[in-house]
Amino acid sequence: MKNIGFTLIELLVVVLIIGILAAIALPQYQTAVAKSRAAEALINVRALSDTVQRYVLETGSYPDNFSQLDAGFGQNCSGQDCVHGGYCYTLQYVQSQKQVGAYAGNDCSSRTVLSFSIFFEDTVYSGTNMLRGDLACNTRNNDAFKRICLSLGGKSTYTYSGTLVYLLNR
Repeated sequence: MKNIGFTLIELLVVVLIIGILAAIALPQYQTAVAKSRAAEALINVRALSDTVQRYVLETGSYPDNFSQLDAGFGQNCSGQDCVHGGYCYTLQYVQSQKQVGAYAGNDCSSRTVLSFSIFFEDTVYSGTNMLRGDLACNTRNNDAFKRICLSLGGKSTYTYSGTLVYLLNR
């Protein structure tokens, strides 16, 4: 009677092939997930910008915190920071730089290597004129994040304190 089944060598070859395929596919999957999260953050920053602009039109001043906005980011908000979907969203009104931003990561105290900003007023930012409504994708010398900024439509670029800035709407 003949044994029906697989030999140990055949099983090892199959496991090895699956391992190689997984090693090739995993980085591509991680890149796709990062691009998807970045695209979601970009959409959220635009929506947050619209919400802040509505608030300014209604009250004549900028909001102090997320509780004054109808942004709908959930319960993870504290003052000018709000964590949602793997990004920290923040309202920034430093000197003349009035903007909303999103930073990759769930820790609002650290500024990471990928962020998005929309400016509310014309601003000179590191010698470059940022116009009202300019949308920027910022990264600190990280090739994967540079590719994300480029894939979202980033064209013109300049450097600010070691950060590459890609304008997405010019």
